[in-house]
Amino acid sequence: MKYTDIYQNDYPQVLRELAKEMPAKLYYYGDLELINPDNSLSIVGTRKVTKLGSNFCWQLIKDLASAQTTIVSGLAYGVDSAAHQAALDNNLPTIAVLGSGLEAFDYFGKQRLIFNEMRQRSNCLILSEHEPGFPALGWTFARRNRIIAALSQTTLVVEAPLKSGALITADWAQLLKRKLWLLQGSGKNYEGSNKLIQEHPVLALPDPQQLLQDFGIQRHNTKQDPLLDLLPSSFDLLQEQLKIDGRDLSVQLSLLEIAGEIKKELGIYYSS
Repeated sequence: MKYTDIYQNDYPQVLRELAKEMPAKLYYYGDLELINPDNSLSIVGTRKVTKLGSNFCWQLIKDLASAQTTIVSGLAYGVDSAAHQAALDNNLPTIAVLGSGLEAFDYFGKQRLIFNEMRQRSNCLILSEHEPGFPALGWTFARRNRIIAALSQTTLVVEAPLKSGALITADWAQLLKRKLWLLQGSGKNYEGSNKLIQEHPVLALPDPQQLLQDFGIQRHNTKQDPLLDLLPSSFDLLQEQLKIDGRDLSVQLSLLEIAGEIKKELGIYYSS
C-alpha cells in the first residue's frame, strides 16, 4: 500500500480541481502515473444492471481497446464491476475508487476476484481517501463519486434509477465541466437518466458509437449490420442463421437495441 497527500508532489493534479472538496489523503495500490484524464472514461450506473447494460459496457470497452482508454469506476456490483471486468478482459488500464479503506474492502465473489486481479496487474490502480481500515458507509459511496468524475474528462452513465448514486457522479461531472453522456432507455433502471435528459437534452448519448469518435476511433455503421436483414426473428433462430456464439449475438443485439435500431416484443426482435 502506498500513500500521498495534498502536500506531496505526486498528488494527482486533476484532483486539485475539486478545490475545497479534494481528498486530503490518498491510499492506493498501483501507480498514480496511470491517471490520465484526457484518455479516461468514467463509467457509472446502478448496482442492478440489466443484461443490456452489461453487454453495452463490454462491447464499448472492447472497442476502446485500440485507444488504450483508461476505464474508471467504483468497483461495486452492477455497472461498476461490468466496466472493470471488461477493461481487464481487453487489457485496458482501469482505476477503481473505493467507498471504503483499502483493507476494509469487504465484497466477495466477482468484486473480490476483480480486486485481486487488479492488485496483480501493472496497468491497474485502486485508491481510496479513507484510512485503510475505514468501513464503507452510505455517505462514503456518495463522496467517492466526486473523485470518479474528476479522474476523467468524460463520464458515461449507463443505467441510473431515480435515486441512483450515479446521478451524483453526473452532477460532479457537470460541476467540473467534464463531458457527460447518459444512455436513454425504458424501465426503472433508466428513470433517473431519462429525468436528467429531459432537463438537459444535450446530455443524451445520440449513438453508442459517438463515444468511440470522442476517443478518436472510427465509428461503425450499425445500419449495415447483416443481422438487421434477418428480422423479425427470435434469438435462437438468429443464432442458428448467423452461426455465432450466443454471447457475441447478445452483445450485438444489445448495441442495436440501445441505438434504437431494433426493439424486442414477446421474445421476438424487430427492426424499429
